[in-house]
Amino acid sequence: MRSVTIPSRFNLLSTGSVALGAFTDLKDASGPRRFSMLAYSGAIFDVGFGKAAVQLATMAIPDDGVPIFRQHDPNKFVGRSTGISTEGGALAIDGQFFDVAEAEEVASLSDQGAGWQASIGFAISFDDIDDIERGESREVNGRLLDGPFLLLKNTTLKESSFVPLGADPSTSAVALSGSDYQTVQLERSKEARMAEAEALQQERERVKGLTSAFAKDAGFALEAINEGLSLLEAKARYSDRVIAQGEAAAIEAAAALEVSACRIAELEAKLAQAEKPRANPAGSLAITGAGDGSAPPSSDPVSQWQAAMCAEVKKLSDLRINGATRGGGLQLSQGANVRAQAICNLALRSPDLHQDFLAASNVKG
Repeated sequence: MRSVTIPSRFNLLSTGSVALGAFTDLKDASGPRRFSMLAYSGAIFDVGFGKAAVQLATMAIPDDGVPIFRQHDPNKFVGRSTGISTEGGALAIDGQFFDVAEAEEVASLSDQGAGWQASIGFAISFDDIDDIERGESREVNGRLLDGPFLLLKNTTLKESSFVPLGADPSTSAVALSGSDYQTVQLERSKEARMAEAEALQQERERVKGLTSAFAKDAGFALEAINEGLSLLEAKARYSDRVIAQGEAAAIEAAAALEVSACRIAELEAKLAQAEKPRANPAGSLAITGAGDGSAPPSSDPVSQWQAAMCAEVKKLSDLRINGATRGGGLQLSQGANVRAQAICNLALRSPDLHQDFLAASNVKG
């Protein structure tokens, strides 16, 4: 962060030109002579100690207007504003001259070819200055400005002046009379309408593009339209969503395969157990049931372990499908093989069963 020293009030000088009407007097048949200024273009300018930009959205503008000076000198009071606008990310000031010698000199010098420029003065607190460093960017007055520069916020407009030199090359100040003033107002209104029509057309094209690109997913198209996404931004988000859905489907399919494999192993174990003859306590008859049509619980450690294993795999698979990693005393590590995790859980939770299974497996092996 750069260290900046700045006064509590300073003037913004904005470069422009002044064109006066043919009248040499400050009054004509329609009343006092008027002027129109583009006092600040909204871009970065030089304030003498560095580059800066004024955030017009937070600028306080007096309801009764501001005085118009010559050279920011309050002793050279030449007029007063009658209208101030910040539309379009620029500061525009309309006003009228006073019938004073200083104002008449401003008009006379312009008639003789002097190129007046516009400038504004405003107050600001040190706490309302953001230091935008090199490599950073910030949206100010409807445009993206690249650092380094000082962002001046919460300013208060105090005055505007006719000056011979300024710092903002995109501004202008025009002194008018009678019909000239009406012409400027009509042109400004026409430009505003054209800008509004262009913005509306761009919005229509954005909506049309999103609707066409996502015709098969109207819900997503509406979401993108409401959030103001561009077509490129919407495609990127949709791609991320499709990838996430594909990963979820793959996990679910893998879990289903694990469950199927487990069920096959369980059926094989039951079939092997059924084919194995069992003797009754007297040793004369094979026991095939418990008298109620159900098979008796198996005492074979391998069959018991297979049954417990299948139940464990199913529980872990249900956890993964639901996107959980823990539940009901079960836990599933990120990216773990379901069957391997089930074996670990059985070894920890039912060590005796696991040991019996290992022992029986070794004997059979």
